[in-house]
Amino acid sequence: MALILVSCGNTATILRRDGSRVEAEIRGGTRTELAVRERGGLDLTIPRQDVRTIRHPGGGLVVGGIALAIAGAVMLLTVKPSTDNDLVGASLFAPSVLGLLLAGRGYQLGERSREAAAADSRP
Repeated sequence: MALILVSCGNTATILRRDGSRVEAEIRGGTRTELAVRERGGLDLTIPRQDVRTIRHPGGGLVVGGIALAIAGAVMLLTVKPSTDNDLVGASLFAPSVLGLLLAGRGYQLGERSREAAAADSRP
């Protein structure tokens, strides 16, 4: 789970037509270019005609979050908590809740990046 959190930041991977990759936060865009900020803080403008595809952030969090939520749901359906210990019963909900929160955060990161990459957004 920690690997999912570490590997999913707010940077998109921009694959250029020449085969190079740019890891950057998309700050805005017009019909002809993308405004991005690389991890080191350098602001760049990339012509849209040079962009092959964009891998927006958040996918790892969505997949990992959904997997965790499903695992939590399976636990809830298969483990019968003891009525003597409320902590055990509450802990069965934790993976599902955490998974849904992670998936929601991943979706939010991806949508923010997609909106910033739209042709009519400004940095």
